[in-house]
Amino acid sequence: MLTYVSAEEVPDYIALHFLAKCTPANDFTHLCSYLCIDGAAQYLSGRVQSVNFKEPNLEDLFLDLEWRLGSKTAKNDIYEACGKPPPFLPTVAVAKPWLSCTFSRNLQ
Repeated sequence: MLTYVSAEEVPDYIALHFLAKCTPANDFTHLCSYLCIDGAAQYLSGRVQSVNFKEPNLEDLFLDLEWRLGSKTAKNDIYEACGKPPPFLPTVAVAKPWLSCTFSRNLQ
């Protein structure tokens, strides 16, 4: 599929939809499916191919696509889907909701 996408110069979002459906599922297909989610990607086009899918090294292509994930939440989700620890830890308020309650009680 990657050969087809690069030879036909399919637009970014269509290429990612094709690649996300490839089997067997692996880290690369998970990344492509997360990039297809609305608002998750940056610097991708629906009209032209701006990603170099002809990249001979699949790891470099993976890193280029990973860079295009826009939000920390999306990056954490892809790492969890791949079975790896997320690169961005949750904020204190999310990690410890009781902390804000304790803090507000101490102020009173």
